[in-house]
Amino acid sequence: MLPNLHLNTASPGVKISSGHTTTNGNGNGSDAVSGRGLAHRKWTLTERIAYAADVATGMKHLDLSQGQLCSIFHITPGALRAEIKARANGNGREEMLADARTNLREIVDEVGLDAAMNLLSEMETQLQIQCGLYPMK
Repeated sequence: MLPNLHLNTASPGVKISSGHTTTNGNGNGSDAVSGRGLAHRKWTLTERIAYAADVATGMKHLDLSQGQLCSIFHITPGALRAEIKARANGNGREEMLADARTNLREIVDEVGLDAAMNLLSEMETQLQIQCGLYPMK
């Protein structure tokens, strides 16, 4: 009889979502934990406090489901879906531009128009270099 071949692959409980590795195990060594399995973990109070502190300080990431988000923010799933759909269609852009306009006014008031224009020019050049549209010197 041949020995079983042991492969070092990810277990079936590992998934990749939005760039974060998520496990349905105890979360050790991963960047993110899915909120769907959080209630089923057999963590002690100390472990739960430690993980909550990691999430609060940004050391770990917690991926919450839409249902959990609705519960936390006391909203309906339909309202959340409608808002996500509206954002995907480009709605809400006017509000974002109004916020950007307000922030830009504050920057101009703080550093002056010339300095603000120089910063915007530097940012545009950096974006062009990153996109490969501007040759590096």
